[in-house]
Amino acid sequence: YFFLSGIIFFTFFRILFLIRLFEYYKEKLGSSPIVLLDDIFDKLDQDRVRQIVNILEKNEFGQIFITDTHKERVENALKDSSNKEEIFNIE
Repeated sequence: YFFLSGIIFFTFFRILFLIRLFEYYKEKLGSSPIVLLDDIFDKLDQDRVRQIVNILEKNEFGQIFITDTHKERVENALKDSSNKEEIFNIE
């Protein structure tokens, strides 16, 4: 259990760090860089996924690309989102 909790914490911390890094580059460049979140939901529970989506919605991000191996996980994460999203299924 401790090991799994450590993985979840590290993944969540890494995402928050990347959001801060985005803010830094946005300030330095004067425009919003593209955000790519590659398969981040696999190690997080649905509560933490919703927290991340809420953080992403509150900031002024440009384009955000989220990849995942389970379409349902992304759909569940974005179902309460107020932003416009498009989901592409690539096989």
